[in-house]
This record gives sequence, C-alpha cells and structure tokens, in this order.
Amino acid sequence: MIRFPFSGFIVVTILPLAVGPASGALLNWPATSDDWNPLTAGGAYYTDPKKDYNPDRIDIVGTSTVTAGGWYFDDYGPSSPDTQLMFRMRLSQGNPLGNYVWQILIDTDGVTSGNTAIDYSLQVNNSGASQVELLAAVDLGTGQQRGGPNYNDVEFNTTALWSGALADYSRIVDPVDDGQHIGDGTADAWIDWGIPWSEFAAVTGVAYGSTIQVQLSTSASHSVINKDHPHDLGPKSPVSGGFSDVILVPEPASLTLLCIAGVCLLGFYLYRRRNCKAA
Repeated sequence: MIRFPFSGFIVVTILPLAVGPASGALLNWPATSDDWNPLTAGGAYYTDPKKDYNPDRIDIVGTSTVTAGGWYFDDYGPSSPDTQLMFRMRLSQGNPLGNYVWQILIDTDGVTSGNTAIDYSLQVNNSGASQVELLAAVDLGTGQQRGGPNYNDVEFNTTALWSGALADYSRIVDPVDDGQHIGDGTADAWIDWGIPWSEFAAVTGVAYGSTIQVQLSTSASHSVINKDHPHDLGPKSPVSGGFSDVILVPEPASLTLLCIAGVCLLGFYLYRRRNCKAA
C-alpha cells in the first residue's frame, strides 16, 4: 500500500509474487473484487475466524458478511489456451508472504459420486519450489487415493502434476480493494492464483461444464496441511466439513453465452440454407 502525502488517496499495490520475465502465460485477472464469484458454503459466505493461526500472512479470514475466498473462470471455450481457472484467498495480512504454502483443496468427484474427499491441491508454494503447482492427494505408501478421512490423514505427492512460475500464475492484492478489514494484521490482503483450464482438465479429468468443490487452507509444507485449516476446523476434523458449495466450471453465465452463440450460428446456417434452396 502506498500513501501519497496530502492527497487523501490510497493506492492499492498489485504485485506478482516473484519478479521475472513473463512467459506469455499471464492470467487475465478480474479487474475488481466485484468481478470475482464469492466462495460460499451452505449458501453463506465461506468463513474462517481471525487469529486462529500465526503469522497473519497465513491466517485466512472471512465472516458472514465478507467472504474468505473467491473464484473466477476466464472463459474462451474449452479448447482455448486462454481459458483460465482462478481462485483467491483473503489473508489477515499480505506482504511479505514468507516461506509458506497457500492451498485450494479440490474435490473433483464427490458432487456426483458421494466420495467426498480431497483429490488435489492447487497451491502457491513459496516454501522451497517457488511455484504454483497442482498436486495429487495420495497415500504415498500404496499410491492409492488418500483424501481423508481427517485432515491429518491427507498427504500430497510432491511430484507436481502441473506447475507454473509464481510471476505468471499468482499475485498479491495488498490491501484488498473492497474496503474491508476483518483480520488483525495491518490490512487484509488477497492472494490470487490460477491454472490454464486445459492443464487442469487434462490432469484431473474434470470436463468443461462439470462441478467441483474446494476448501481453503495454509501450510508450512507443500506435502501436507498443517497451518490454517478450513473454517474453524482442526487436524483431526473430517475433511468433509470444509468444502465449499458446488462450483460449476464454467460458470452459468458463460454457458448461457455459449448457448446463445450456438443458437445464433444455427439460425444463420438455417437461414443461408433456406435462401440457397430458394435461389
């Protein structure tokens, strides 16, 4: 945050998590907080109490009136390399982030199968690898899926299924641009990150137009969950209690636009066909 003397204005500083050359994979971030879809659970904002973990930069915060997270689907169609899936997390304080990990825990099949478990973690790993990475939740001893039943049972295979540079796939919005300050730090901050849809779909098998559920957590290691657990849960809590409401990817508005475009193209085709026959 930068204050200009005597001006009365506060400038929000938006920075990538690392400084480096762009690779051409930069995300087209939403312009303001209003453009993000708020993360919800049970029909209400996704919550997490303040001061349940230190330091503030790994303390997720959210209340019944201010969501702890959000998601956005930048949609150019299922096969476009520009289609991106993005998430954000509200922290009690932003910079400097330090050697920690910020995690979006994902359930890809529980909505339809009832197998409510953590299947993957899409996470900002600033503890060693310095990358955004997608890891599978597995039993490292057997290689089988292991997404629970409790948080202290969850491990991640540290061989990334996909990874990208912090500068390309993450950023910090410090302070938040919605005017809210609910944490105990100097000011709340957003940490945003994402993944190309084509990469996410290829790894997870999630089809365009399908549903997922997510959770927010932080850690000191990219292989486990050991800091701020979702909501007010702890290490011995069942993972089933931390999931958000269902997220449809892409969001309904995108599907509606695609359907409208399809109807228009069909109408144009039928119109041309009719006129050609008449001629």
